[in-house]
Amino acid sequence: MTAPADRLTPAQREAVLRWKLGHQVFHLLLVALNTRLDETIGRLDAGRWDTAEADLRELARLYDASTATMRYAADFPRGEYQRLVRPSMMPPFAGEGFSGQYNTDHARMLDGLRTLRRRFEARRGDAPEPVRAAWRRLLDTQRVNRRNHMHVCRRFVDDGDSLLQRYFRRQPAAGAGGGRDAHGHELGGAP
Repeated sequence: MTAPADRLTPAQREAVLRWKLGHQVFHLLLVALNTRLDETIGRLDAGRWDTAEADLRELARLYDASTATMRYAADFPRGEYQRLVRPSMMPPFAGEGFSGQYNTDHARMLDGLRTLRRRFEARRGDAPEPVRAAWRRLLDTQRVNRRNHMHVCRRFVDDGDSLLQRYFRRQPAAGAGGGRDAHGHELGGAP
């Protein structure tokens, strides 16, 4: 993070450990989610309802695990986040507007979830009730996950603004010619 490990207090070491380990576990969960999403989409397309139901239930469990991991990663004092963790995600340690949104596995998961939603909605009428119940359970776990993420954001940052949101606010309007952030991503659209 921002100080050599031998100069960190025990509380700071714990904060860094939780933050890093939690994000590493989350990355493993992303890989598992992406694999299961691909399989589930294929099974929905094929009308394999028995395995699609099991896949939807597994996706919900993976979302629950992601929420628990998020809670673990953020279970340390706000001051340690402000003094140590957040600065480690800013220059000179990371580019302006650093964000997990640029994680390719996370982007793939979001795309997979959009595809799954479209495919499920197109076949909802054919789906047996246990599959529809598994779908509702998955949607519930996603809502809980989003609420927990927003809670963590507000807990650590008064206005809940991410580094990316602050970066975009400081940029001049991209206009028709566009522009790029420090990561080479297009400016102007929804991040």
